[in-house]
Amino acid sequence: MPGTGFEARRVWFVDRLAQLNDGGATILCAFDVLDGRMAGLITLETDGHIDQLAVAVHVWGSGAATALLNEVKRMHAGGPLTLDVNQDNARAVRFYEREGFRRVDARRNATSGLPIWRYQWADISAVG
Repeated sequence: MPGTGFEARRVWFVDRLAQLNDGGATILCAFDVLDGRMAGLITLETDGHIDQLAVAVHVWGSGAATALLNEVKRMHAGGPLTLDVNQDNARAVRFYEREGFRRVDARRNATSGLPIWRYQWADISAVG
């Protein structure tokens, strides 16, 4: 989330990843092939919810986020995927809509109270 200081959220983020892992979520990481640095990660809960998708600034625009998302779409075998995104995160909103996610409703983040959009993706090629 642009404007959110990662260092200020590091403890929360590490705890969140541990919770997701303990709950059976799949956590995929991508690494930069040139220098080995972590490029990003995505989490997929057993019900098809994507809780986290994050890529490092140094790989923005490289296709890393799309590659992670495509792998989750492949792994979920045509089932629907959901995710939440902060309404004021215009970059993420554009990305998810470009990747075929459709806005299904508005909510509030239970922790921050910020307004969020719920998005859903369904593989229409797997139907019929």
